[in-house]
Amino acid sequence: MKTKSKHMARFLHKPFSHQPRNNSYDSHVYALMYLEKSYRYIVIEDDETDQLLLQEQLASFANLQLAGSVANPLAALPILESESIDLLFMDVFLPLMNGLDFLESLPNPPQTIIITASDAYAVRSYELGVADYLTKPFTQERLEKAVQRVLSRFPTALTPIKPNYVVLKAGWESVRIPIESINYVEAFGAFCKVHTTEGMTVVSDFLATVYAKLPPHLFLRIHKSFVVASWKVQHMGSRHVLVGQAQVPVGASYRQTVEQTLLSEQ
Repeated sequence: MKTKSKHMARFLHKPFSHQPRNNSYDSHVYALMYLEKSYRYIVIEDDETDQLLLQEQLASFANLQLAGSVANPLAALPILESESIDLLFMDVFLPLMNGLDFLESLPNPPQTIIITASDAYAVRSYELGVADYLTKPFTQERLEKAVQRVLSRFPTALTPIKPNYVVLKAGWESVRIPIESINYVEAFGAFCKVHTTEGMTVVSDFLATVYAKLPPHLFLRIHKSFVVASWKVQHMGSRHVLVGQAQVPVGASYRQTVEQTLLSEQ
């Protein structure tokens, strides 16, 4: 037992992983938020005025990023070979090489929107799998429709992110408490005391309810009346853990699980 105690004294601000538990954490605390993916595109247009106008129109799309704007297909090759390009906006009538011949030569062409002065190549364009075909001049509304059409060909580009706070009830109000500030939570009858680096907040929830809202890989129940931020545990004694300057009791029925969980990350 002495050997284990010495070993447990080595806990110094390290996150610990715990077994998953059934809770409402994902739905209540880390309700999914989303970041829209950005798409990189190239413009191939030999008319300088049309090239600049198209770039100006595309600049209104927050999720589009210009990777390059060139006057002929061969100048686009180094960009396509060195970068991950999602979209190609291209004229058909280009110097050195016809735009559709260039598109057909690419082993893995990006999603393409043809923008040209004639509809003569529309059929061949669609046979090559282009997303849309615009004839000059075109409106911003028509361009927006084309962009939305091509983006719909990509998988749903939503990346879940998780907020760094937990929302708890305090009387008739709701409060946001930064997760990283929480040291431990203490049962207080039908309420809880949330002890943070900034002080203490009394919330109108049972301990089990608060525990269910906390990230399971960062918090651990160590007593019927206490939940601690396990990544802040600095030391474990025979009957308590040290979190910051506070000695938080460890329940006898919880001790074995607490030891196993904390030791598993050593």
